[in-house]
Amino acid sequence: MIPRLISSLQHPLVKRLVKLRDNKAFRTQENSVLIIGVTLVSDVAARMPLKTLISVDPLPFNAKESYLAPPNVLEKIINISSRDLVAAEVELPKQSSLENLKTIVCFRCLSRSRQLSGPFSGLLWLWDGKGAFLTLKTADPFNDKALRAARGASLFLPLRFGNYEELKKLVQTSGMQVFIADVEGKKTNRDFI
Repeated sequence: MIPRLISSLQHPLVKRLVKLRDNKAFRTQENSVLIIGVTLVSDVAARMPLKTLISVDPLPFNAKESYLAPPNVLEKIINISSRDLVAAEVELPKQSSLENLKTIVCFRCLSRSRQLSGPFSGLLWLWDGKGAFLTLKTADPFNDKALRAARGASLFLPLRFGNYEELKKLVQTSGMQVFIADVEGKKTNRDFI
């Protein structure tokens, strides 16, 4: 597919991608997420299809729609100072039930996206039968900072969002082992048994 050229900061696609980057409700509504940087785009493209790809130079990734744009347009989309001017839109992963997993980590009230990056990467790349349960007050694992810091792990890790009652029911019915990441360190596994 031959990439189309976008040169205006006011182009509807530019506005849409900025909104995907900045707005959780819009990501949910569109069932899409924005990923940024050639390494992340390359890693994700190897595992799932790209809906949209936009870059300064042509890239060898397959996407449903491909665009080329000057640096100022990409800088607006990615909102960081970088020479790595590449962005892509991919489908937002579906929530997992987590029911058949051996181990899950519960993330409680982690308000900064970067607090999720290390644990998510570790869960994805090191553990077998792993997943994550995020309480409703936990940072969005699909915002641009979390995705970059975790190298896209939240796109592939089985995730579930919910409240404590849902977590308690899941733990009681599955017999899985649960670890809890809590900024305040107040909850323990015993609180759910």
